[in-house]
This record gives sequence, structure tokens and C-alpha cells, in this order.
Amino acid sequence: MVMFMFLALGAPPVHAQPSGAVGEFARIAVENNPALKAQRARIRATGEVPSQARALPDPSANVEFFNFSPTSPNLPDALYMGLSLGVEQMLPWPGKRDAMEFEAKRKIDVEQAKLLAAESMIRGQVAAAAYKIAMLSALLDLNDQQRQAFETAAKTAAAVYASGMGSQADVLLAQTAATRLLAKREAFVEQRNTALARLESLIGGPADPALVKEIPIPDPAPLPPLDALLSALPETSPEVQMGRAEELMAQSAVEVAKLEAKPEFTVGARYRFRDPAMGGEDVIMLMFGTTIPWFQRETRYGPMIQEATVRREAARAETDSLVNTARFSLSEAYRSAEKNLRVFGLTRDGLLVQAKQAYESTLAAYGVGKVDFASLLMTLSDLYETQGDIVMARADYAEAVAMINATLGKQAVGR
Repeated sequence: MVMFMFLALGAPPVHAQPSGAVGEFARIAVENNPALKAQRARIRATGEVPSQARALPDPSANVEFFNFSPTSPNLPDALYMGLSLGVEQMLPWPGKRDAMEFEAKRKIDVEQAKLLAAESMIRGQVAAAAYKIAMLSALLDLNDQQRQAFETAAKTAAAVYASGMGSQADVLLAQTAATRLLAKREAFVEQRNTALARLESLIGGPADPALVKEIPIPDPAPLPPLDALLSALPETSPEVQMGRAEELMAQSAVEVAKLEAKPEFTVGARYRFRDPAMGGEDVIMLMFGTTIPWFQRETRYGPMIQEATVRREAARAETDSLVNTARFSLSEAYRSAEKNLRVFGLTRDGLLVQAKQAYESTLAAYGVGKVDFASLLMTLSDLYETQGDIVMARADYAEAVAMINATLGKQAVGR
């Protein structure tokens, strides 16, 4: 019985040092995630807009016939008696095409900023899903070890009971504990399958089983000061940069709206063949015209400028909101990492040592009949629960660090 009990003293089945598995899954996700592919397509589509925005309106051409009688139409005679050919081109106010092109380019910047923000967030989500898988795999291994120990204990208790020295209650107690662990294992398997499905949805396809097995749970390490991370956030956060890109686009829209209130010009030329008004002589005519926007300043252009201005103010407020949201997300993840760092240290250096000592002491006392079988199983369960707490603290710390890095848009914590 002493031999089976010492099975519980093995280390938790997780890797102490990180490997490249999480980074590889993140790379695959950035390449294959359907949402990111869609965003890259939007960038390509938006890239076609600046040349359209700068293009001049289509020129117009027309033909005019003279002396074409509606009562006795004769097209050959009309062509002989007089014909007019004209071409016109609308020209916007100077600088308007540049402003429209600039606004279109700012839209590209916005779409690119959205892509970077999405990539950063997906990297964080991939890391979180991967660490969840690694944690549940480690908990499954601990569950198997504990269940094996309890099943061995049940067999030992049954043998002792058969010899007339033990109690049937001890056998039932060990069997019940093993059965409960089996039910708990099913829950772990279901949770792991869910985490794996989440990972595969992020990477856009099945996850390599060999790579899944290599996912580590890194040991928690001291964190940099929160104030330093918060001070760097406005310049590095992809979400904040996206807000600033939208703010710049809104500013360019204001400039375009102001130029919309400026006149547009029409230039053209017309060739009149055998113009009757000129005694049948051929005539070339040049034309110039302009729109008169002042009549609609109050009903059209004023509200247009006001709309663009308010949208710019909204974009600035949205940027401030994104900064606040990012600060909250960063602080929340930091507090979680900080908490799990403390839990990891206290559990590994304190509770785990105490749980081992309690188990070994109870095991020795049970061997000489000073404690009952139930007390021995309880200390064994406490030892495994403590090992499980260490695994969960490590995984929760790693998930929190992944969220910190995703919020900052760079590898500011960990490796």
C-alpha cells in the first residue's frame, strides 16, 4: 500500500519552459483566419478608390442638327445644311481632387489599422485557447494519475478487507472517489474539445495534433510596472491607432465638405458645320460655365460641412473611448496576471510543500493504525488538488499575459 501512495508525488505533467507552438499557431491564424482574409480583401478593394476619387467627371459629347424639319425630316439634307459637334468637361474647384484622393487614402489607412487590430486580438485569442488546451491536458494527466492511485487503493483495501483486517467502507470509499474522478475527467475532456474547436476556428482549419501536444504553460515571471505599460499604450495599441486613423479620415472629410461648397466649372468646345446663323460658314465656339453653389449654402452645403465636423468630433471622442477601453482591458489583464503570479508562488512554495508533508505524515500514521483510510484519501486528494491549482494559476497567468500583449500590440511581457 505504501508503494501505490507514492505515485501521487510526481510533478505536474506540464512543460516548465515555453516552446514555439503557441507562436506557430498564431502565425497560422494570421495567415489563414477567414476574418483576416476578408479584411485584407477590403484593403485591396479600398486601394482602388484613390484613383477613382481623383478622376475627373466624364466628359460629355453631343450632336446638333440644323434645318431638320419635323414635318418632312430628311437626314441627308440636314447633314448637308448644318451640323454641330460639341464636347464639354466639368472641372472641380482647385484642390478638390487632391482632397478627395487624400480622403480615399485615409480610408486605406483605416482598413489597414483594422487589420492590425484584428491580427493582434486574434494572436491573443489563439494564445488563450492554446493555454486553455494545455491546462486541460495537464489536468487530465493529473486526473489519470489520481484515479490510478485511487483504483490501486481500492484494490489494496479490498485485499485487506478480504483478509479480515480492514473495512468494506474503505473499499467503497476508494471506489467512489475513483468514480467521481472519472466523471470529472469527462468534464475536462469536453472543455478541452471546446477549447480545441475554438483554436481551430481561429487558425482556419484543423490543428496539428503533434503541435497541440507541444503547447507549453510557461512559469509566471515578474511583471513590468503597470504604469510603464499604460504610458506606452496610446502609442502602441492597435485599437487606439485604428481610432486615430478614423479621426484623420474624418478630418479629411471635413476638408472635402468645405470644397464641395466651392463652384465647379464647365469648359467646352463646339464645331458648327454650315451654321445658318453665320451665313452657312463653319464656326468654332468655346464655352465656359460655372455652378452657383451660394443659393444652396443654407440647405445643402452648410449642413454638409456641419455633418462632417460633427463626425470628426465623434471620431475624436471615439479615440478617447478606445484609449479608456484599452486602459481598462490592460489593467484588468495585468491584475489577473498579478493575482495568478501570487497564487502560483504561494501554492508552489507553500501549499504544495504543506500538502506533501501532510500526505506523507498521514501515510506514516495510517501505516501504524493511527489514522483511518478516509483521512489518507483526503490528504491524497488535497495533494492532487494543489498540483491542479498550480497548473491553473500558470495557465491563467499565461492567458492574462497574452491579453496584455494583444492590447498593447507588442510582446511587452513574457517571451
